[in-house]
Amino acid sequence: MKLPLDQFRLSADQINTRNQAWERLEQACMSRFGLEGIVGSRRLPPRQSPLSVFLDIEQAKHSGYDALQINNTDSGHLRRTTPATLEQQQAATGVFTGTTQTYNGQPVPAGGCEGEARAAIMPKNATPVREDASDLAFKAGGLASRDSRVVKATQEWVACMKAAGFNYTGPNQARNDPRWAAPSSAEENTIATTDAQCRARTNLLNIQVAVEVAYQNQLINQHKDELAISKKQLSAMVNNAQGS
Repeated sequence: MKLPLDQFRLSADQINTRNQAWERLEQACMSRFGLEGIVGSRRLPPRQSPLSVFLDIEQAKHSGYDALQINNTDSGHLRRTTPATLEQQQAATGVFTGTTQTYNGQPVPAGGCEGEARAAIMPKNATPVREDASDLAFKAGGLASRDSRVVKATQEWVACMKAAGFNYTGPNQARNDPRWAAPSSAEENTIATTDAQCRARTNLLNIQVAVEVAYQNQLINQHKDELAISKKQLSAMVNNAQGS
């Protein structure tokens, strides 16, 4: 599902490209000190709006909420490949963060290997922005969730679920029920199927999307300059990653 602010955000493929290049540069630096594969960065996925996503009824019958948990974006979390002693972990952390100035007679780059990789990926002389597209998308989702039209549709969804014997305050609570685990259980499949049916009956998703699109367009108009700067900087970051 494409929303207006998506044009100012990195795609999943671009995020993967950036994260993989970032990790490669960090570990290439660490390898100069014989400390590769021990520590690294973790870059979290961009903030998402609390908008409820489409839930297919037939899919829910067989796999519950499992399909909604799929995230094809690499978080940039280091996959440790080298067993290390506590002493090696401490040494690697010092070299990675730059709190150690030299290691085995070699000077550590300013900011450590983390800083060296960041300098290669981040655009030079980047202009700080107060709120980027991810921040604004999260804000638009919050505004939409409190909008009277969405509140009314959510209440209708709650009533629909209650009529089937399930008590949840909204789709996200049902989806994130701590009882659910992969693979999905028969109980989860039943509730997810009822959830999908209630979303369809109440037209909840279409109402949420229409309202959120309106809020996103408002925020785009209010933050045109910041978004243009941010988009240019993201493009430079991806180009740097591809060329690294």
